Amino acid sequence: MLEHPVLVSINRTGYPENLVAQPEHCGTDYYNTELLPGDDVAEVDGDTVHIDNLERFLAEQYGFVFKTIE
Repeated sequence: MLEHPVLVSINRTGYPENLVAQPEHCGTDYYNTELLPGDDVAEVDGDTVHIDNLERFLAEQYGFVFKTIE
């Protein structure tokens, strides 16, 4: 069975640590989500929340209920 050379290398030596290829991050949000330049965030009572976590944050911290009107 043929395997891709990259997979053979990873299986043999592990994943390469190429810090140059990783984007620079700007910290983490309330849920420890890594924040990258260009990400949308909300600041609520001094906490930074990635926009993808905002609904969860509002529901957990403030009891917001999100619904779809039928």
